[in-house]
Amino acid sequence: MEHTPKVNIVLATYNGEKHVKNQIDSILAQDYANFHLYIRDDGSKDHTVKILKDYETADPRVHVLETKENLGVPDSFYEILRQCDDGDYFAFADQDDVWEPFKIRRAVEALEKEDGGLPLMYCSSFAYYEGEDTYIRDFDLTREVNLYNSIYFTPALGFTLVFNETLRKMALRNTMGIKKDEWGELHDRRFLRVAALFGKVICDPCVSAKHIRHMDAVTSADSDNMGLLGGWLKNELFGRDLLIQQVGIQKFINDFEEELQENDLKVLEFFAHTGHGWKKVFYPHRLRQRWSGEILLRILFFFHKA
Repeated sequence: MEHTPKVNIVLATYNGEKHVKNQIDSILAQDYANFHLYIRDDGSKDHTVKILKDYETADPRVHVLETKENLGVPDSFYEILRQCDDGDYFAFADQDDVWEPFKIRRAVEALEKEDGGLPLMYCSSFAYYEGEDTYIRDFDLTREVNLYNSIYFTPALGFTLVFNETLRKMALRNTMGIKKDEWGELHDRRFLRVAALFGKVICDPCVSAKHIRHMDAVTSADSDNMGLLGGWLKNELFGRDLLIQQVGIQKFINDFEEELQENDLKVLEFFAHTGHGWKKVFYPHRLRQRWSGEILLRILFFFHKA
């Protein structure tokens, strides 16, 4: 009998009562049969937990994990990955997106063609929506994830990622007992960089989800150029974002130093500390996807902000 890979979908929620039903419904409507959905709520103050429990009662594929404390992101995702049952593949899910029915099937078909002994990551494109009905644009997914475009940028967003057990084990290394301000970077960037350096990342331009923009939760990836400029001024030029990201780079070095190639280690160490001003300003590799973001980053290098 042919083996059908098992997929564990991991969903972290917090005060998501307005949107989480649409996300869960789209997951349960996947045309791929062999999956389970593991959900951890991070201490919601609204009716999110009741909604989750109702789904758990109605569908045996849904498992709501016990919550003992507020962990925040990325710890809540890591905790689900530690607690969920064994699986062949794993997928991150956010609480306010809508997946296309083929999302998991298409990812599994691509991953099954590769060497499962390597850390494997699949990522896809998605469409931005304002609310549930107003289409904005498609995300311009990179053709390749590598070390350079995963230092100060996340080339694919978490909810598009599907990865194998080999990558789960490797990327979860040294993820317990870390305080929120010691992470420096989120789960999606860490997992992408591990796969890019030690395995393979499959970039699929297919739009597999709707990323719903809400006015109270617009990220830098969602923003237009004016929004990007505003975020740059607040968070990077006058804030501590890049210093926090340097903490993440150094933690990555500490976690994987023994496996890193010599040149990759030198690159990471170069960006893990402030300084090297002019060398960073004229660094020969592209570091961010948008040219506007790239130029703003080089300005920060000039002012020794990173």
